[in-house]
Amino acid sequence: LCEEPSKSLRSKESQDALSQIPMPMGVGLASKMNLTKYEEVLKELQDIIGIGAAGPLTDLASIPVTVDDSGMLTGAPAVLKVFSQNLLYAFASGIPYTNASMEQRYAFIAWQYWLRAITTTPAQLSFQSACHVASVLEALSDPAPGLDIYVAHDGNLDALSSLLDISWK
Repeated sequence: LCEEPSKSLRSKESQDALSQIPMPMGVGLASKMNLTKYEEVLKELQDIIGIGAAGPLTDLASIPVTVDDSGMLTGAPAVLKVFSQNLLYAFASGIPYTNASMEQRYAFIAWQYWLRAITTTPAQLSFQSACHVASVLEALSDPAPGLDIYVAHDGNLDALSSLLDISWK
């Protein structure tokens, strides 16, 4: 039905988002980041998870946070995203993982949402969720009484929000 958006379009949309959406935990925009705060965030995560075979996370602070040609982020944010998910999801599942505090878990999970906001572009969402949105619009246009229930992933909800220009709390 539709052509998948090109990598160059997805990359441009991600670059635009990166220039407008500040990194969590007080780090700021990638172009004007507070490098001291960024290193503190990486060290705090390092204190929680330890040092692995790849070496200290603070070594990643020197890698610029940019978007490559395929729309993927470079630098430490991908590492922050993965471990932030592990911290929260393991805790929520009752799996012993670390001794991170609840405040730390909630602070670090912001990296997951930030990364998604940068890399999940409107063009990609539109392409992936066009049929889902069409189904919702069809159900909304039917005046017959009844209830339609949709189960969706957060990416589908992002698409509905973007395509229908709606938001919720």
